[in-house]
Amino acid sequence: MTIDTSAAERTEEPHGIPLPIYADRPVQVRQNVRPDMVQSPQPRSDGNHRVENWLVFLVTVIGYSLLGTWVVTGLHVVGFESLDRMNRALMALHNNPAKLTAIGFDYPPLSVLVLTPLAVSSDLARSLVALPISSAIFAGVAAISLNSLLRRCLIPGPWRIAILAVLALNPLVALYASTGSRQIVWVSLMLAGVSSVVKWFVTAQIRYVLIAGITFSVAGLAGYGSLVWAGLAAFLIGFVLQRHGARQAEVEGTVVGFASPVVYVMALWMVFNGLILGNPVAWVTRSVSGEAPSAGLATSDRLTEVLRDLGEVVLTTSPITVVVVPLLVLAAVRRRDELAGWLAICVGAAVVMPGVAVFVRNDGSHVLMRDGLPVLVLTVAGACWLVRSLAAGRAAGAMLVIVGLVASGVFTGFEMTRYANQNLESAFIQGIRTASSQEGEITAAGQEVGIISEQAMAGYIRRNVTAEGSILTDNSQTFGVMLLTGRPQLFFDRVDRGDGAWIRAARKPGAGVRYLLLSRSTATDRLSQLYPTAATGTDPALQAVYTTDRYVLVAVSDQVTPAEGEEAP
Repeated sequence: MTIDTSAAERTEEPHGIPLPIYADRPVQVRQNVRPDMVQSPQPRSDGNHRVENWLVFLVTVIGYSLLGTWVVTGLHVVGFESLDRMNRALMALHNNPAKLTAIGFDYPPLSVLVLTPLAVSSDLARSLVALPISSAIFAGVAAISLNSLLRRCLIPGPWRIAILAVLALNPLVALYASTGSRQIVWVSLMLAGVSSVVKWFVTAQIRYVLIAGITFSVAGLAGYGSLVWAGLAAFLIGFVLQRHGARQAEVEGTVVGFASPVVYVMALWMVFNGLILGNPVAWVTRSVSGEAPSAGLATSDRLTEVLRDLGEVVLTTSPITVVVVPLLVLAAVRRRDELAGWLAICVGAAVVMPGVAVFVRNDGSHVLMRDGLPVLVLTVAGACWLVRSLAAGRAAGAMLVIVGLVASGVFTGFEMTRYANQNLESAFIQGIRTASSQEGEITAAGQEVGIISEQAMAGYIRRNVTAEGSILTDNSQTFGVMLLTGRPQLFFDRVDRGDGAWIRAARKPGAGVRYLLLSRSTATDRLSQLYPTAATGTDPALQAVYTTDRYVLVAVSDQVTPAEGEEAP
């Protein structure tokens, strides 16, 4: 079969979306190959969409940065996980000695590395303004990716902007896009990869396969769950090419070209895990679960509990999913739409993956509200792909998507005030509603909100301590104080010389150690476990010089010894 794509046929689809432009010569393709799946030169450039993308990016970044600065520094709604990652970035640049090992293996590495440029200024880092800026930037990346995807779905410009605006105003999205959350980092990169796959499917341009592979490889280092969607993308690419008559060498070469960056990056990360931790797959189970402390499950039937949590999270955060997914499946079956079926599978993976992660961690944790974030954004992508098939009714379809997102956002905002398995959702809604600080408030999950203890202790240290390495502390528990001082070099922490040297110093502080900074919780602070009475401020040999509700700073005397019978952990 010969397809003649002459100049006379080079029209543009409605709303300024250019069709792929082929050469003026006939293009030989096999039977059953769609014309839009033929390799072709780039479509005509539309400079307006670049301006639009930049405007979308800037408005998103500025808006979320301003909102987040108010929420974090004014309302004191900020997760301790975010403080921990910011402190690791600060230590990597300003500790003495500065070490990249401060990044650690508790989080996917990119979730910390993305904060290091903002930690160059210790004042910016300790002000906490860097947190909303970092998440706002990746929210901007997500907005551009979604805008490009909507454009490929032939949704008119005004309706695209309306969909983006409604989604941006969703309270769950606003919370995680404005408070320095690591979830927005990997979700934005995953969405960028999905957008690239959609562009390849529509235009058949091989560059989008390579872009998708690189994007998913980076996303994998920001959130390990992104590898699931990378695998699904590899399957789609191979399936579509095979189904439409591509040669086997083309299929294999394209899939390998996509997968190579992902495999290379994750293999390198496994090598680092093997060399440093002695286990190449330690990253699978070592990654921390989140901001909120885990509570024990209310029932012994683990599977039933997790399945119920999954259903509640979907209905709470993205109720439109129960409508969109069946429509995607119907489109895949009746119209043989490969991409509709793939998007349905992607949404299904987003629903199931949090439950799988709970079983892998095996620590009694729950599926949280934030786990609905990827479900929501992928559902929006799927809904907009369905709109593409409506031809003359795309404006009406876009309006339905907007109405659904508005209703979903209102319902989610209500549920954020009372849903039990959450982080800071209820505090965020209450703070926005009352425009007052949430310091000391208790969330629906029982978590105390605020950082006043960290601020008070950090303020005392900044005023009274100047000697480097003079404060011995377990940085895994006192990271908030360290961050808010902006001077990690003042602390002798577990990163400075490794755990071995730190434990020896903890049992017998050297001449340079003048203070111990202890968490009042002895359950997780290794230094507080060695000096439990000092952690309560009642040790006669370790005089408390400053105390807050969460921390105590004690002066070290020559007679200091660990509690009798205590062994270094």
